[in-house]
Amino acid sequence: MGVQAFCDGAIGIIMASILMMGCGPIRSASTVNVQFDDSVQGLQRGDNVYLFGVPVGVIEAPTIVNGRPNVPLVLRDINVFGQDGQVLFYIDSDATRPGRQALVAVIHSMPAAPDRPRFRGFSSTSGITQNRPVVIT
Repeated sequence: MGVQAFCDGAIGIIMASILMMGCGPIRSASTVNVQFDDSVQGLQRGDNVYLFGVPVGVIEAPTIVNGRPNVPLVLRDINVFGQDGQVLFYIDSDATRPGRQALVAVIHSMPAAPDRPRFRGFSSTSGITQNRPVVIT
């Protein structure tokens, strides 16, 4: 009986150790809404969101809010975009999923203007270029 109890205890400790090692810090997903001024060009639920080529979230079903396209994103970690910088998104084809679209995030160096949302989307990179500040030297 003593050997059986010892073996059961040892197996329990080993199993608990394995489970604890596999658990990293738990982060809850965050949802943010990206406001577009133009078409969302076929974005659909499940399309990926990328930052520097790394997937950081997925798109929920696009909707219309106050007459404008609105795309909710579920991000694995909201802190990936920093605290106050404006984040601009453009639509591109998803290289890892042929036939699907993706949103690509570009972190802007300046905070959002008071009359503009922090998360803004554009149908192409030209919208990003037009909304970056011009530095004259």
